[in-house]
Amino acid sequence: MISLKIDDNLLRRLNESDNQILKYIYGRGTDICNMSVQQFAAEVSCAPSSVIRFCRKIGFSGFSELKYALGKSDSPKEKEVITDGNLSFETILSDITTDIRGTANLLENDDIYRIANLLLSDIPLYLYYPSGITDSLVRYLEKLLMISGRPKVFQLHSGNMTEHLINTIPHDAIIIFISASGTWGKTVSLARNASLHNLITVGITPYTNNPVAANCRYNLRFFTHPKENNGTEYTSRLCIFYTIDTLIAFYQMLKRGDEPDE
Repeated sequence: MISLKIDDNLLRRLNESDNQILKYIYGRGTDICNMSVQQFAAEVSCAPSSVIRFCRKIGFSGFSELKYALGKSDSPKEKEVITDGNLSFETILSDITTDIRGTANLLENDDIYRIANLLLSDIPLYLYYPSGITDSLVRYLEKLLMISGRPKVFQLHSGNMTEHLINTIPHDAIIIFISASGTWGKTVSLARNASLHNLITVGITPYTNNPVAANCRYNLRFFTHPKENNGTEYTSRLCIFYTIDTLIAFYQMLKRGDEPDE
């Protein structure tokens, strides 16, 4: 499995070129071991110097050390089986596997520990329902919190009601924002307003730079792989389900008193 220790602070510093490199690494990581930096740069449509800068940003001395780290990966190569212009089941499954593995890697940071500790408290917790398909994710998180015995969990359905509550609820309240894109206008506005009011904001958003994450104090990121077939939004949301499951599992572990590194 590809293992790149990339925390949220680092993700915030990645530019568009860096994100393109990261996508390729998670999708075709083991293939890179046989490439020169010039070949890899051509694959990701950027200059070799940009590749080297990316390597240094994520803690490697250069491209050679990155290749060495990827060479120890046991991640299977992506299968690219395309028939009559349509993505095959094998390709879709490979994409999903890549996304889940990338998401698992992104969750290896301190924020998930901090958020799980917040859940252990009795601080009021508000869940924003943005409407649409994403509501099913928020509802899923709410049910898991209830099953886990987390007290003081409240729903925020209306954008206007949420704006009003942000101006009135105590500063030690938590608001969780889930966004499949990280760019939905109303969610961005609410996250920004909540942050300005010093509320404890938690975002579950894509790994790329996005305004929802930028306005949240804590972030959990999910990985998405570029796809061309229609209707693949469910794949991105599958990674959000995985992120929620991981957070709740970590919360339950801390609740039992287990060590965080177990």
